[in-house]
Amino acid sequence: MTSLPCASRPLSRVVGKTRTEEEQAECEASCTSLLNSWCNLDQSSRGKLQASGLFNDSGDIRLLRERHVAYLMKGLTHLGPGFICLDASRPWLCYWILHSLDLLRGLESRSHSIFRADLARKVTITMNSCQNSGGGFGGGPYQISHCAPTYAAVLALLILGTEEAYKTIDRPALYKWFLARKHLSGGFCMHDDGEVDVRGTYTVISIASMLNMLTPQLAAGVVEYLLSCQTYEGGFGGETDQEAHGGYVFCAFAALIILSETDGVDLFSLQGWIARRQMSVEGGFQGRTNKLVDGCYSFWQGATAILVEMALHGETETRKVVGWRKENDGRIVLCAPQSYTEDLRDSGVSGKDFGDTTDLRSVCPRETAMKSDMPNIEPSCHVGGNLECLSQHALQRYILHCAQALDGGLRDKPDKPRDFYHTCYNLSGLSCAQWGQMDSLKESKNARGLNPCGHPLVYGDIGNLLEITNPIYNIRQDKVDRALRFFYREGPESHEVLLL
Repeated sequence: MTSLPCASRPLSRVVGKTRTEEEQAECEASCTSLLNSWCNLDQSSRGKLQASGLFNDSGDIRLLRERHVAYLMKGLTHLGPGFICLDASRPWLCYWILHSLDLLRGLESRSHSIFRADLARKVTITMNSCQNSGGGFGGGPYQISHCAPTYAAVLALLILGTEEAYKTIDRPALYKWFLARKHLSGGFCMHDDGEVDVRGTYTVISIASMLNMLTPQLAAGVVEYLLSCQTYEGGFGGETDQEAHGGYVFCAFAALIILSETDGVDLFSLQGWIARRQMSVEGGFQGRTNKLVDGCYSFWQGATAILVEMALHGETETRKVVGWRKENDGRIVLCAPQSYTEDLRDSGVSGKDFGDTTDLRSVCPRETAMKSDMPNIEPSCHVGGNLECLSQHALQRYILHCAQALDGGLRDKPDKPRDFYHTCYNLSGLSCAQWGQMDSLKESKNARGLNPCGHPLVYGDIGNLLEITNPIYNIRQDKVDRALRFFYREGPESHEVLLL
């Protein structure tokens, strides 16, 4: 199949047009000023950029790793009074920060070993304070259980990867709470008497699959509900007959991938919709038609592009990332022999406690970590990588040039402030763009099981390479494997056992 490039086009020249067109032209102009090729800059401009740390001595763009880590670490210790508006998002703040640090390897120096243990203990206590006796997690202590903070809290605990963190989750109570959220449509309510949409459905299905509670009773009607949300555009809306949107597209399709039920999806229409959301000048993604580029969609759209490739290659390939096999009775069980962990372990990457794993760059052959041989070129006129509907090169270029704040953290777009949400999803999208589709574990010993596609595509400085995020759950791949092995150690749980 022919790749779908993000072709270059002139900047929009709009006079007296709609506000949407005017804002798009302004956004393109602000991004273009940051996307200028190194060779087009004068000596003074080059010197300023190198002095800022954004470029190395060779003129390659750098991920400001140390500054991002410092910004994130500060968020773990103290948040100013302005964050009171996020009081109902405490699990989200923990997840966004921990996952970002995980991708950056921000806590993995030996000097942080004592801090890591103390951090894991504090996060576990905080998440437990948000857990309700009736099942599920609220956005803070004494708040009602809600699917969104439940998802974030569980992922934060899985990132910690300690037995204490795992055992903090009251699985039987959570399973009963999930069952109570089921709706006649086949979807799930976000909370008691809450809205029904694909967000709630994805959060339930993804967490249930990780925690060994994805029973036929819980999954009943889900596939039909999700398929009804695909629109004429090719994407998925939050509910039936609603406009396609990047966040909902990810939620719906990732849930279908987990259930190994993508046959009813119009994959080529979906693929085309994703390709059209990558902006031709900026290189990043918009969330829906006629909207501006936004760094958070680097993951929501970028990960979906990977999942579509997985689906097009068939269920067998999908299992190698998800780690699942669907039984004839509808149960979803762990496929341990095909687990990605086997390949990681063969390479010397072992399942240890939070923040204590081998650096992929030290295990990969030298050539896998080398920067892309693609030159700095004009925006989005090169399709790099192995994905049909995503220019990995252009996406990395947008994140590194346009989404980084010089004092640390990442943002929506130029002129927007940094925040933990956009830091998390920009970095997650960068990881997806670097590692590409994870659909075929190479038998070649040269790949060492670390990159299922062979070589990662790294734009800019060699140090920009991040850890691999799982495109379905959006935590590190080794954390997914560790959790699966813990929760499935005694085999799949039944509906009856979980109700005891």
